[in-house]
Amino acid sequence: MWEALDLLAHRRDLPEAEARRAMTSVMRGEASPLQVAGLAMGMAGKGVTAAELTAFVRTVREFSEPFPGPSEVLDTCGTGGDGHGTFNISSTAAVVAAACGVPVAKHGSRSVSSRCGSADVLEALGVNVDLPPRAAARCLEEAGITFLSATVFHPAFKHAMGPIRELRVRTVFNLLGPLCNPARAEHQIIGVPDEDAFELLADALELLGAAHVMVFCPQDGLDELSTSAPARVAETREGRTRRYVLDPAALGLAAAAPGSLTGGTPEQNADLTRRVLAGERGPRRDIVLLNTAAALRMAGRHEDWGRAMARAAEAIDDGTARDVLDRWVRVSRSR
Repeated sequence: MWEALDLLAHRRDLPEAEARRAMTSVMRGEASPLQVAGLAMGMAGKGVTAAELTAFVRTVREFSEPFPGPSEVLDTCGTGGDGHGTFNISSTAAVVAAACGVPVAKHGSRSVSSRCGSADVLEALGVNVDLPPRAAARCLEEAGITFLSATVFHPAFKHAMGPIRELRVRTVFNLLGPLCNPARAEHQIIGVPDEDAFELLADALELLGAAHVMVFCPQDGLDELSTSAPARVAETREGRTRRYVLDPAALGLAAAAPGSLTGGTPEQNADLTRRVLAGERGPRRDIVLLNTAAALRMAGRHEDWGRAMARAAEAIDDGTARDVLDRWVRVSRSR
């Protein structure tokens, strides 16, 4: 670890072997909290390269608990930390995607710095978010959707959580979650709130040989596809990436009024999710439809954005999405 910290102090990039040694030290609990914080802030000060991020991801994966289920699943895990305090859009979109017939293995954790992480809102909805690997795989098989808790599947990460919580700033550790789904999800949508993270993740996904992954960065700083601003998009398919700009206005979506997407506590966000799944119209529904459409594209269900949004709307309006959530709650608690 000291070698890595010395390189970072001189703003030099870490060779792959050194990056892997440093992350191994963190995962084994050999690095002190001060060293973990030094690694995080040193990387932030220098700037993370795609090669460094890829080395970290491969190391973290080696320490994760295996998921005894298929990799032909979708994940909607984002980097978080956009500071907008919206309700849990990607978690709601995950339920709607499952209602459209896409197997979903949602990877996430409880909140680190915001009021409500994905695990927090799902727990408030009644989902058991702490299932061990075999039970999580059974939940996927029976409900069509499951939650893979970072706490359960990445136990070695506990050595980094203390310093990360105390830093309360975005670091390279925030970028690892979306790239370390224990199911090795072949289909993903990943939202990032800033241009640097967008380019970094897009390049890293190419190096990792991603199957079908979409990374997006809206101009208004959300870490979800926004109905209020165009987004830069990078679609990686079989290791090859295509970049373009997606304008929600061109899809007929009205811009959300300021504050109309704001969430709150886990209980408040759970209520907002239930209202969307019950068919309530408005900006929350619109943004869920847009993000579900991205998920359906990456899962190979629809290429056309308009048709994908129409399919998502159908799954909500005919009650399928609400039924999927109810079944998820029931199955996850019937261990």
